Amino acid sequence: MENKLLEIVSSFYDASRDWRLWPATLMRLGEALQAKSCVLVSHDYDRGIGRLEQSINIDPNFVASYASEFSRLDPWLQREDRFRSPGAIWLGEQIVTKRELDESEFYRNWLHPQDLYHMLFGVLDRQGDAVVCIALGRSESHGPFDEETVQLFRRLVPNLERAFRSGQTFRKAQHVRNVALDVLDVLPIGVVLLSTTGNVVAANQLAKKIIETDDIFSNGNGGLGIDWGWRRLRLRDLISRPELAPGRNQPGEITSFTVPRSTGSKPISVLVSPLDDSGERRSQDEPAAIMFIGDPDRPTDIDQRRLTQLYGLSRAESRVIALLAKGYRLDQCAETLGVAYETVRKHLKQVFGKTGTDRQAELVRLLVTGPAGLRM
Repeated sequence: MENKLLEIVSSFYDASRDWRLWPATLMRLGEALQAKSCVLVSHDYDRGIGRLEQSINIDPNFVASYASEFSRLDPWLQREDRFRSPGAIWLGEQIVTKRELDESEFYRNWLHPQDLYHMLFGVLDRQGDAVVCIALGRSESHGPFDEETVQLFRRLVPNLERAFRSGQTFRKAQHVRNVALDVLDVLPIGVVLLSTTGNVVAANQLAKKIIETDDIFSNGNGGLGIDWGWRRLRLRDLISRPELAPGRNQPGEITSFTVPRSTGSKPISVLVSPLDDSGERRSQDEPAAIMFIGDPDRPTDIDQRRLTQLYGLSRAESRVIALLAKGYRLDQCAETLGVAYETVRKHLKQVFGKTGTDRQAELVRLLVTGPAGLRM
């Protein structure tokens, strides 16, 4: 039995990290406590509604109707005072009397059609007005949960509570990490997270394209490297010894330099900044430094539709400004768009008024540093 309980606690942690595992986890718990149904239910007391986050042996139509209608009528979850403390355990009859339950619309139209009657609750988490708990159900013919089962549940709940919270914390951290990586993808500059060995831990899409297509970068057993003239600079060395980089980099400073290219293209700019390890020992697969890569030959993509939304520009004005942001001269803009040079100048003058700028350089800076320059 002890092994089975340990498996349930372990599976709770895993399911809290990966919600696809909840059905099997709830099935284990329901079988151990001889319950017909087992659900993970949440309730928001501020809004007065709840939902069955995960469940076994509850018809999908009843799952939907609970969220849309019956959570407001749930006689047990309406008693907020019983669900304030994580770790609290309640039998259904300790919260609502048999008469109150039998006369409730919730019983007649939601519980009874599913042959459910007796309940056992365990509070897993409470954040502000929101509670999450485990609810186990039995049919009326099966009878209420006996004292032995309740005591077994009482032993389990503190461990389930900790496993649930730990898994949720990990899941939220993973979500934040994924969102952060998505944010990096919209930046108009290459961003790379490097380990102490110089290997790429993560990189945004622009950095990946630059590293894969530009022959100044190499990636082998020694980690990421940069070919600078006749030298090969290993990023693992630059992280700890910035003075090895070309230029006037000094120990303890952020490393920055430009890398000439044999193709005749403009040099690539590189900035490497070590991350603070707060004195803790860092593993070889953790980020140790962040590298920014600028490639002036990669045109800035300006969303013309976003220009009209941000600054109230016309479509014609947006087309002109998008070309200016890519480095086009006014005459090149006119030639590309097939309009007269004076027309382009007229559009530019109107854009100055709408954006609060009065010089072309100021306008371009506004565009490339604002949200219109994000790669979305």
